[in-house]
Amino acid sequence: MTNIHPFTTAAACILTAGTALFTSSCQPTSPESYARQFATAQNVSVHGYNGRETLTSRVYADWGGMPDNARRAMTEYIKGAEWKKADYIRPQYFIQVDRSFWVICMDNDGNLAGIVPFRNGKDARKISVNNHFNMLVNTTDKAPALGYAILKNLAYADGLRVSTRKADGLTTPIPAPPAVKVVVPPKEAAPAAPAGKPAAAPAANANADADAEDADNAVETPDDATATDTEETPATDAPAADNAAEGDAPAADAPADDF
Repeated sequence: MTNIHPFTTAAACILTAGTALFTSSCQPTSPESYARQFATAQNVSVHGYNGRETLTSRVYADWGGMPDNARRAMTEYIKGAEWKKADYIRPQYFIQVDRSFWVICMDNDGNLAGIVPFRNGKDARKISVNNHFNMLVNTTDKAPALGYAILKNLAYADGLRVSTRKADGLTTPIPAPPAVKVVVPPKEAAPAAPAGKPAAAPAANANADADAEDADNAVETPDDATATDTEETPATDAPAADNAAEGDAPAADAPADDF
């Protein structure tokens, strides 16, 4: 039978607990948790600065509360983000979230690159641009539109950085609007022609009916001369009536020959 020393058991438990604590402390908080913190924060304000990289030369400007449209876009951006490692950042705006300060970072073209959040009162304004950062980066299809909405609605707080760069002879990149996808609907196929006679057939039939009607009218309407002879012939003159009837036959047959 194996005897387990109580001190060995206690040491193993402490080591296991310490390892779990260290592992959990090294794991970054989920993006969804930061999104909830940002969405429910009581105080969210925008701080611009002069764009200087060194801490001692930075000058900040408090522009007050963040606009609602920018805050909604930033919440959605964080929800769909994932953690990326960054050794160098380009701060553009510092956002106060209750007691902590976050930083919105851009790329070389002035577009949103990611967000570095902090908790427990940590101030992003006191960090260097060179460090090992856990950055929230959204790589979904919505990222370009969300990033543009954030930067566009915070542009009013970028005046200090723009003027400082202009004094240094530098231009300030402007974020580009996301490309709009043009969806072309498929071309509809032409309807198939109905089986049977072509479309012109009814017109031909109509002409044929009209011609037949004209022929009937010609047969029913006696010739003017024949009608006159019939009216002037006395009723008692039977041979003359027979001759008139015989004279009508060619007149009735003549139009039929034309058709």
